[in-house]
Amino acid sequence: MESFYPRNGERYFLAYNNKYGDTATVAQKPDNTLSLEKKGSNVKYNYIFDAKYRICYDNDYLKKYFTPGPEEDDINTMHRYRDAIVYENKDNQNFERMFFGAFVLFPYSKEDEYRNHQFYKSIDKVGVGGLPFLPNATHLVEDLLNEVITDSPETAFESTVLQHGMYEYLEKIEFNEKEVLVGNLSSHKQLEVNLKYKFYHIPYSEIRSSLKYIKYIAIAQTKAKGFGDDAGIRYYGKVKSFEILKRSEIKEIPKNSDELYVRFSVDKWEKLDRKIDLARYRVRRRFYTNLFLLKNANIVPDLLIKTKEDYRLYLELKRLDKIKVDIDKNDVDDDTMVTGIAFKDLNISFTGDSYRVYKNSILLDNISVDDFRKKPNVAIKRIKKYI
Repeated sequence: MESFYPRNGERYFLAYNNKYGDTATVAQKPDNTLSLEKKGSNVKYNYIFDAKYRICYDNDYLKKYFTPGPEEDDINTMHRYRDAIVYENKDNQNFERMFFGAFVLFPYSKEDEYRNHQFYKSIDKVGVGGLPFLPNATHLVEDLLNEVITDSPETAFESTVLQHGMYEYLEKIEFNEKEVLVGNLSSHKQLEVNLKYKFYHIPYSEIRSSLKYIKYIAIAQTKAKGFGDDAGIRYYGKVKSFEILKRSEIKEIPKNSDELYVRFSVDKWEKLDRKIDLARYRVRRRFYTNLFLLKNANIVPDLLIKTKEDYRLYLELKRLDKIKVDIDKNDVDDDTMVTGIAFKDLNISFTGDSYRVYKNSILLDNISVDDFRKKPNVAIKRIKKYI
């Protein structure tokens, strides 16, 4: 069965008794498998839900685990499935695990009691465990399904035992880098000339200290300059070269002035896949962002996120529902700061060293950035419980 999750439009597949024969040893045939395709990742995220129609009540078991639960042999089978079902990566000829979790479904109705069982807690720790599942006991399974479907690729990886290198693409991004200059326009005419002659110009005094870092130019079309429905950021280009000269020497748009300007020559102007909306914000003259944010932003405040931790929080909440990035002023420039994220009826305030979670102006939680950095998936779960 194939379908789409309505909140984020991502595709998922549910298969029964699918046989996995392309392993290094023996073919495996679990009961039910859930496969997810997540935006921003080429990996398929697979989970096993194996129905076992038995439950252990014997004295030795109760002495060890305190409450009834799945048979130990069935839990061992989940470990075998998770570890034995692999595929050969054609890019590097290495065998890699296909499954991120494997869970026994067993007949038991006391879900609240079972939350303290070792085989329930093990799901968070190693991605293997058991879940009660009856017509009147479906909440724990529903919670897990909602979690794995809404998790980002990063959290899905971090929830597995093997996570080496899986978060490295965010690690490589310098969120505070000034590689993209987002500049304003004085008129429709300037846009036409800039696009035609593949250049952009700006006073040298405005970018003196950051000139050596600029690799790309993006153009902000504002409503104040008459762009109306076309307002937003849609064009960007890679800097081919630049020169410092008097304003009067820029012949394409004449102006009699000896003020020093920087004239950036652009290799070619490209259109973003989607326009970045200015909404109620105004780009004063210029600000800086990075290419990753430029290609992934929906609205101008998204471009102002300065750390990978802040972006990770933004990414996780965005997967759940609509969010709004809050900034400290409406006139956007290089000093504009992100102050937090508004999500449903929660406000998450950025203090620099912590994320403070508020609901109706009441402080619910305070998560240090250091704790978030070490265990982001744990911190995200703390925030989700307030939704």
